[in-house]
Amino acid sequence: MLREKGIALFYSGLGPSLTGIVPYIAVNFCIFTLKKSLLEKYQKRPQTSLTTALISASLATLMCYPLDTVRRQMQMKGSPYSNIFYVFPGIMESDAFFGLY
Repeated sequence: MLREKGIALFYSGLGPSLTGIVPYIAVNFCIFTLKKSLLEKYQKRPQTSLTTALISASLATLMCYPLDTVRRQMQMKGSPYSNIFYVFPGIMESDAFFGLY
């Protein structure tokens, strides 16, 4: 692989990886901190932490999973996409919206 494509091949998914992790952490953190808006007696319960963690992680995953799909497409050997900006339109054209999931 190194001889065929060069060192850049090993970093082809770096941009999409960084692009995907930032919104995931932001959404997850923002939703989880909504726990502080509850009454104080509910904030300290383990069930509240579990519920808010479950909701925040689930919503962040649903929102950011298409970015993970793009990352995987960029990292695949023989991928028809040469740039991150071609992956979204390419997937939408071939598989519609559900191709991102």
